[in-house]
Amino acid sequence: MLVFLPLCALAAQDEVMNGRSIAVDITPGQDYVINFPLPNSVVIVNSIEGFSATAYDNNKNVIGTFSSSSRIMNLVESNSYIIVKSTGSQTKFHYSVMILSNLHLDRRCSTVEVHNAAQGEYKIYTGSNAIKCLWISSSSNMQVSITANIHGYTDIFSPKIYSAIGSIENSGTFSNTSSNPFIVVAPTDTHLGSVTVKTAGSEVSGIDSYSFTFTPSNTPGPITTGDVPAPGPGPQPTSGTSPVNPTSSQSGDDSDQGSDTPQKKDKVKIGLIVALVIVTLITVVVSVVIIFFFIKFRTLLKVL
Repeated sequence: MLVFLPLCALAAQDEVMNGRSIAVDITPGQDYVINFPLPNSVVIVNSIEGFSATAYDNNKNVIGTFSSSSRIMNLVESNSYIIVKSTGSQTKFHYSVMILSNLHLDRRCSTVEVHNAAQGEYKIYTGSNAIKCLWISSSSNMQVSITANIHGYTDIFSPKIYSAIGSIENSGTFSNTSSNPFIVVAPTDTHLGSVTVKTAGSEVSGIDSYSFTFTPSNTPGPITTGDVPAPGPGPQPTSGTSPVNPTSSQSGDDSDQGSDTPQKKDKVKIGLIVALVIVTLITVVVSVVIIFFFIKFRTLLKVL
């Protein structure tokens, strides 16, 4: 976007429309600008050593600065951006993104548990209607195996698609290969149950290890994280903070998106173009028919 050019004349720029977990080469003296056109983007810096990263809103106001103790940021507004500068000998900048506004309305998270280990086993307990989410923010291509025993739905989302690549109703198992997977556990009652998620993949070098939970909110800036719930026989407590507001208040079923995503807008544009083409063709055909009969009528009048 041109608005960033005066700020970073030598900046390399990237636009993030979908979730990702990647490493970017940043050379000393060159800034890296990450633009976020969509709202409700959650960003994790997987390794901050050797870099300075600051988030801004669309009015160029500072939202917050990433650090080893504050590595996760909530970018609520559209067109927020992050400027990354190299400050040391490190060249690989690792970061992960999840755009919560792209998720289904009925899959909004009350809490999100985050890990970046490509190999691990995680458990989510249910005992209320609160929707809990698990995010494995790793670029490793992992084999993800899920075993559910709850009353409700367990969905696994691929951030690049934002439609569930797998779903379990009540009890069952599912496995698939994915990087940066996002698992949503949506109970339908207060039944005591659990979902076990196992990942198997190659650990990504050069990133700091972390595990924490957070509650999505409407406040832009650094997210206060809590300890990951310890495994136990019963349900874990949930936060009473309200989840992220979707960009649309319209309710929908599992096939609906949580916002007017670019895919939706493209479909609307295509529909309008097709309708315009059809109307144009009908108009041309009717005009040709009218002209044909008019010529025939004039010819008939001359003969008479």
